[in-house]
Amino acid sequence: EEARVHVVWGRAMALEWAVNRVGSILFFSHIDDVGRWSLTCDSIWATHLGEAVIDDPDLWVDMVKNVCMAKVLSLAEHVASAAHVDHLRVDIFVEDVCESLYV
Repeated sequence: EEARVHVVWGRAMALEWAVNRVGSILFFSHIDDVGRWSLTCDSIWATHLGEAVIDDPDLWVDMVKNVCMAKVLSLAEHVASAAHVDHLRVDIFVEDVCESLYV
């Protein structure tokens, strides 16, 4: 799997999580009514010849949010800050259940 994180001024603004080149899910920056930042998920698509690629998409999305997202966003923001640029897309390859991350 691959996570593509768009970092603007040191903050992750969008994350596309690609699943084995057959689908992806997009998380994007959202500010609620009281000014709290979060990444929210709009939709998921992952099919191959009409068949579902992920057995339980909701469980997979929860795993990304609860297990992987903080690690991936932290790494991407660190890389982008070190680059001293205003915008950078950081591609991170994810192995297993976020046990190994490669930029």
